[in-house]
Amino acid sequence: MDSLLDQYERQHRWRSFSDIYDLLGDLNRTRLLDLGCGTGSVLSDLLQRGCEVVGVEADDELVKHAQEKLGRDGLVVVGDFNEPNTWPMGPYDIIWCSFAIAYAADPVRTLKQWRRAMKTNGKLALIEISELLSHEPMNETDREAVDRFYDEADRIGQYNFRAGSCLGHWVEKAGFKVERSFFLPDAELAFKGPASADVVLSWKNRFQRMPRLATLMPAGFKDRFLHSLQDKTHISKCSVNVVLAYKNGNTVGS
Repeated sequence: MDSLLDQYERQHRWRSFSDIYDLLGDLNRTRLLDLGCGTGSVLSDLLQRGCEVVGVEADDELVKHAQEKLGRDGLVVVGDFNEPNTWPMGPYDIIWCSFAIAYAADPVRTLKQWRRAMKTNGKLALIEISELLSHEPMNETDREAVDRFYDEADRIGQYNFRAGSCLGHWVEKAGFKVERSFFLPDAELAFKGPASADVVLSWKNRFQRMPRLATLMPAGFKDRFLHSLQDKTHISKCSVNVVLAYKNGNTVGS
């Protein structure tokens, strides 16, 4: 199994985040906070677009790697995305969060905390998946087991596998105004046709990071899933959902 750092770095190549960056408007000298920043790849991208970047991440090793990537041009700290008192001092022009809000026990409360750390008219870029394991072809037994797995993970507060479809609702309840909502293409998560060898390897690594999945799914599920990814008729029912929103009376991208 590849290291977590290597896995995250490879996955970033498959993300179409530049489609989002282009919608954020003039980024020169804007102060941006990435919550759950991982290896710092988004921070590095946005630093090159003129942002003053700050990252918050719970994993010590990832923080070290991200800070080394940014050098003196950015700041990355160990912190909790639910607790602003663990972040460097705001307020921020932009808050970015990709593939992390699904871990929040109370997403609306979390988003309200973020809103308080933003400047008036600050922008929010929120990205999350929905239905991670929903890929076809899949037999009915496996499909039902996937739904039960989603329900169980949500019930115990481990992860919300349907979070992407809830983003707009959560953001509005937290007091933001949604400006844009769309699906993002993704070469690993949301694609049609057979997966590349690199993508199949990424999914094998992901299954190793999800030991509880093996205990809840029917025998042979992983092998059938990986075979499905390589099928010429493969189609992903997983979506990468994006919501761009703002605090108070300004429009994203203006």
